[in-house]
Amino acid sequence: MTTVTYVQTPGVAFQFDLTLDQLSYTASLTWNVFGRRLYFNLLALDGTLVVSRSLIGSPDAIAIQSLVWANGRATAVLVAQHGFPKLATVPLTVFGCTPIAFNGQVQALVQDPFTLSWPLSANPGGVSQLGKMSSDIDLVDGYFQTSSVVYRTSSGTFEINP
Repeated sequence: MTTVTYVQTPGVAFQFDLTLDQLSYTASLTWNVFGRRLYFNLLALDGTLVVSRSLIGSPDAIAIQSLVWANGRATAVLVAQHGFPKLATVPLTVFGCTPIAFNGQVQALVQDPFTLSWPLSANPGGVSQLGKMSSDIDLVDGYFQTSSVVYRTSSGTFEINP
């Protein structure tokens, strides 16, 4: 993962170079007067606009307090409230857990402000390391096969994978 920190300088456009799916691009942030918000713009090196969408930040990952498997479902209790409505199904990324079978992109069912569960057919075994869960908004979703760009509001940082 590569990170780039957004530094706002009055009168100067913010831009950076990045590589997505092994091709080089230039990203910039521009102020949209009508929308009254920043827009993320991705351009090919020849200047062709690839993506332009409002800059939406993703929340920080939340540490998992407990994680168990039972009856074909994994259930995680988080150390902080996640903010999703009860009984909603939300796309999340689970990472840093051992065994690794708990990790990955999941469609989690919200049970309460701290608890989420998702289908996991095989029992991965007892948990030896707890990880985190995140709800990432990929700014280039649908445009690239393996790469993603996520903006963290709390740190003003772009996370570019891979």
